[in-house]
Amino acid sequence: GQNTREDVLGYMREGLALCEKRSVKRVLVEECMEGPRLGLLDVFSIAVEMAWKARSILKEVAFVEVNAQNELSDYAGGLARARGLGVHVFSTVKDAEAWLSALPNP
Repeated sequence: GQNTREDVLGYMREGLALCEKRSVKRVLVEECMEGPRLGLLDVFSIAVEMAWKARSILKEVAFVEVNAQNELSDYAGGLARARGLGVHVFSTVKDAEAWLSALPNP
């Protein structure tokens, strides 16, 4: 999809609803959006909104942004962690999978 606030929130809300429906506690998100990167304020508002919604559903999120600007991804992950959601940002799916598989059972 396009890298817009609406598209990002849309896929995150849809994914969160699926995790809740299926009682998934850990998830790997590989984001590959097209277009210009979101600005700092959009990243902040998305991270805060989704962390509050997700923290009662998920324990850990491994997040890989294919077209990453690492500082913004790390910033969003830090905001989510500060709000009680275990988000960890990775540069590759392989690293994210390794981290998730090393965690003890929830």
